[in-house]
Amino acid sequence: GHIETSFHIMLVLFLFILFRLFQQRHSFSNSFSVDKNKKQFKLLMVIFLSIILGTILAAVQIVPFLEYLKLSWSLAGRINLKSNPYFLPGRTAISLLVPKFYGNPVMNNFWGTGNNVNFSEITGYVGILSLFFAFLAITFKRKSKEVVFFSFLTAFSLAMIYRAPLFYDIITYLPGFKVSSNSRFLLMYTFSVAILSGMGMDAIFAKKEKKEF
Repeated sequence: GHIETSFHIMLVLFLFILFRLFQQRHSFSNSFSVDKNKKQFKLLMVIFLSIILGTILAAVQIVPFLEYLKLSWSLAGRINLKSNPYFLPGRTAISLLVPKFYGNPVMNNFWGTGNNVNFSEITGYVGILSLFFAFLAITFKRKSKEVVFFSFLTAFSLAMIYRAPLFYDIITYLPGFKVSSNSRFLLMYTFSVAILSGMGMDAIFAKKEKKEF
């Protein structure tokens, strides 16, 4: 029911589709062009039909949303903004490492950040161990195309969450980004770090099996 999050997810999905298509074309480079084109076409059809089916299933939410969107005061206000202010202050990045730095609403001691954001919207803590394994993936598997992709997604997400100078302003000129609460790329950050963490664990286990310790 949150269209901005859906927009972010569909954007990442689209980028991942392009990434996979590039991988497929590269892997088929030594095969006959007819076979390569058939496999590419089948892959595209599966993706296309999946998106169509997902849209149909979500129509019960999407159709009323589109009806009410034209009456939205929030959208009207955001369209008239000169720049998108929906990012997190850089000082809140500490919560990526120390999740309770600003307190915890469960303990009734959350003192906030001065920007009227709540605990869940500033906290992207995935665990120190997860960050460690993600670092290992970037260090030992940096030639992996998947590691490159999710490292890019991590960096892109952080740039959108905390308003990287110039980059944020350029991106928010694009359709969709200007009126979205881009601080919610926090979801994409935690997702990509989780993937990298899993890859880092794989790298450790591979070395363990290889060296037999």
